[in-house]
Amino acid sequence: MKNIRYAKMAVIAITVIMVLSMFLMLTDNTSAAPSTTSFTIPQTPSTNFKFVGNMNPDKTVTISVVIPPMNTAMMYSYAQEIFTPGSSMYHKFLTKSQIESKFTNEKEFKQVLGYLRGSGFNVEMTAMNSVIVVSGPVHLVNSALGMSVGIYTNGTATYYNAYGTPSIKGVYVYSSDVSKFFFSKPSTLVSPSLLQSMSKKFQQVNPVSSNTPYSPVWFQQTYNATGLYNMGDMGQGQTIGILDFGGDPYIQSELNLYDSLYNLPNVDINITPIGNYTPIEGILTGWNGEISLDVEISHTMAPKANITLYIANITLNLLPVIAQIDNYNSVNDLSQSFSTPESQFFDFMNASTAYYNVILTDEYYLMGSLEGISFMASTGDAGASGYSAGPLGTVGYPSTSPWVTAMGGTTTFVALNNQIMLDSYGVPVNPVSNVVASNETAWSNYGFVPYY
Repeated sequence: MKNIRYAKMAVIAITVIMVLSMFLMLTDNTSAAPSTTSFTIPQTPSTNFKFVGNMNPDKTVTISVVIPPMNTAMMYSYAQEIFTPGSSMYHKFLTKSQIESKFTNEKEFKQVLGYLRGSGFNVEMTAMNSVIVVSGPVHLVNSALGMSVGIYTNGTATYYNAYGTPSIKGVYVYSSDVSKFFFSKPSTLVSPSLLQSMSKKFQQVNPVSSNTPYSPVWFQQTYNATGLYNMGDMGQGQTIGILDFGGDPYIQSELNLYDSLYNLPNVDINITPIGNYTPIEGILTGWNGEISLDVEISHTMAPKANITLYIANITLNLLPVIAQIDNYNSVNDLSQSFSTPESQFFDFMNASTAYYNVILTDEYYLMGSLEGISFMASTGDAGASGYSAGPLGTVGYPSTSPWVTAMGGTTTFVALNNQIMLDSYGVPVNPVSNVVASNETAWSNYGFVPYY
């Protein structure tokens, strides 16, 4: 059975590659003339899901409309020159306006934007003269875009996905909430009560996650950042970008308390919403814990760096989010502590959705790289998703993108002085005889949670 599964995956992979290659050839435009290409999305359900009918026409959905970048071959050539030492263009990054003039079709973008507005859609955001996010009722998707919105279920989970051929030629129309299955993140909020119960339950070091929070000093020493601090470099003058979803309405207060407990300099977080901003959704979905981790650890390692926290609406997929970050072009680095296990791609993506969620998204990572943004993403806890080798243990997207630096899977160990356990503030507590080290796998736990 295993060999049959692998053979099936290989056949699907070859089919996807052939279709994606066709898409790439179609989108490598060499002029600004409007495209006549049609991007059809089939009604095909994901693996183990079935189509159960079309969505209520009065329901509101979010739609991403993308005019694919042009001159993509030139875009890749620019990247090779900009990132090759010795090149005359080495590290001569492009501005947003230069990228838009070379690689996007402004005329077609304005035409499509005008059509969507005139049809009654609510325009939520635009980015890079090529990405438009709108919302509207399903019946408007039917009448103005010529597409249907189907409902798919496996009995326990449900998602919607637009299908058909858009009435607007040369654009890619994507409307789906299937991405809610993609972005994996830790599922356990580490609280003081949970830590106490874990300490009682586990009488040995956990190989995957620690049952004792780390002091910021431990992180700084473990990753050898103290040498930089001694030279006066604590990240000042730099801006760290962090991408998360949902929001955390209390993140600034949490960081202020964290700083006071660990004697770190205060920093004001620049919260930049992408799409509609309703931070209560972060609490309802658990993303607030992930945000706490990302902000506090970034601040720990670069205490005087500025922090821009991008909060994307949960209804958005990754492509318009990255396009908007390119559009802002205001950070040096972007941290993404989430991933989509590649082993799920064949379950949830056909060729057209893979093109949108991977190939097209990669082109916006490339645009940001040409601006000088360094993108980083989690490979998954323990180095991959699934904590195992083989198909279930693959690394996750976007860390697999050629324009993103993959990070994660490292484990740090803290030797305890004379076998005295230190609490989360670095203060000695009761001596123990059976614990000599604690460890933390990259991206595997939430950050500091105060005692309230």
